[in-house]
Amino acid sequence: MKRLKRNRRTLTLVLAGFFLGGCVADAEPLEVGRKADHSIDLSNAVALTLPLDDYRPSHEQRILIYRATVQLTRDCMKSFGESYSAAPALPAEIGENARRYGLADGRHAELYGYHPSAIEAAAQNERPRLSDEARAILIGEGSRVANGRLVPEGGCLAEVNRYLNGRAQPSSDPGLVDRLSHSTWMASQQNEKVLKVFNGWKICMERAGLDYETPRDAINDPAFSGKNITPREIEVAVADVACKEETDLIGTWWNVESSLQQAIIEENEVALSQVQQLIQVRTAMSRLVVDSAGRDLAGRDLAGP
Repeated sequence: MKRLKRNRRTLTLVLAGFFLGGCVADAEPLEVGRKADHSIDLSNAVALTLPLDDYRPSHEQRILIYRATVQLTRDCMKSFGESYSAAPALPAEIGENARRYGLADGRHAELYGYHPSAIEAAAQNERPRLSDEARAILIGEGSRVANGRLVPEGGCLAEVNRYLNGRAQPSSDPGLVDRLSHSTWMASQQNEKVLKVFNGWKICMERAGLDYETPRDAINDPAFSGKNITPREIEVAVADVACKEETDLIGTWWNVESSLQQAIIEENEVALSQVQQLIQVRTAMSRLVVDSAGRDLAGRDLAGP
């Protein structure tokens, strides 16, 4: 099956869903204690990729689709007398899988602990705030009429989405890749080899005087949820990354999940090929929108008559 060629640096991932294919758990990854076939550079976790990433837009496609979405949404909102400013696109420096297996960057641990970096914090702080009226138009809640105009079903965001889909009802399931990705992430944590390396990590942390069962427990420690970074948080985060390196935790976990994803891709080949087709349509439509910036597209009306 031919896959989309993609830039391996991708953006933020949203995990959702609970589906798990029946025979996926039988996939055979590498044994714990063996180094991964593809070594994991923990200093560059941004570049970490998994097989299902081939069924997501590339970084360049994401930026193109983002630009088109913002432009069309702004036009739609303007037709109702509302302004619109989007949250900024996350930079490539924030990798889609960078923290899939917990904190991996030792330098980040030394500077920020488990808190977001300066780049991540800046992106989070720039999220726009909308009035209740504007939000209703954006997502289609409340009255179907605003300022004398009919609000599109689902609001401006849904209408823009339909436009970028080529006005055709997509045959693909837009949430499929996220659900499959979530299922392999969950299943991998029950794999015997991953559980074994978790135990090795726990023993390593105990030698540093720290008591956590798994890396998830460390990063989710309520003591580190405050606004300020504490010396204790730095201590734990640095030890966490060091123990991951000592036990090859990320390499092992990544290999296990990669095997699970390869198996689940084979089970969902037809559906995933439809996802790829939709990505190509959305990319082409987005290119048309971006290239036509500043002038009307023939037949485009994102807010009805």
